[in-house]
Amino acid sequence: MEDCAQSCGALYRGKTVGTLSDAGCFSFYPTKTLGAAGAAGCILTSRADVKASVDSLKFFATDRASGDHLRIGYNMRMDSVHAALLEYKLSLLAGANARREAIARQYLSQIRSPRLRLQQSEENCARVWHIFPICVDERKAFLGHMRSRDIVCGIHYPIPCHLQRAFRHLRYEKGALPHSETLAAQCVSLPLYPEMTQRDVERVIDACNAFC
Repeated sequence: MEDCAQSCGALYRGKTVGTLSDAGCFSFYPTKTLGAAGAAGCILTSRADVKASVDSLKFFATDRASGDHLRIGYNMRMDSVHAALLEYKLSLLAGANARREAIARQYLSQIRSPRLRLQQSEENCARVWHIFPICVDERKAFLGHMRSRDIVCGIHYPIPCHLQRAFRHLRYEKGALPHSETLAAQCVSLPLYPEMTQRDVERVIDACNAFC
């Protein structure tokens, strides 16, 4: 199963994400690369049994003939308003993703502050840059520096999964997954969205380079 929630339109080895496994799960939350007007999503699959299971679960797991509930199900049917909006926005997705890629390439080539560590893409991947995370040791100082220039950055995500309260029963302690913990402590997401103007992009780059 693929978690494609933030990668609609991305490619891996020439294949579209969501088609590499038995099921690909997409989120259409408004902030995603393909966003609806509210909470929505879909599952792609080529397996008939997976489709039958999803169709059942999203409609209370009800047997339509008898009215019997076969198991605990959900009410998760996407309404027609979301579908109509998504159908229109799907036609704009390639252009929006291309703009995201152009901004990301500009960040990668022009942000030169030695205090910031930028990620790189593998050659066999085509990313869609839902967010643009960087790493910085002095995260609090960097966020303040950017805010002083009226640039708001994000943190995705501040607590790694194994230290979340919901997973305490797994008995992981701090230090168990050092790479995850380092990323959670150092990652900052720079502004990146298709509607950014060239001036917006240059302001972010200039502010990053001034943090030296």
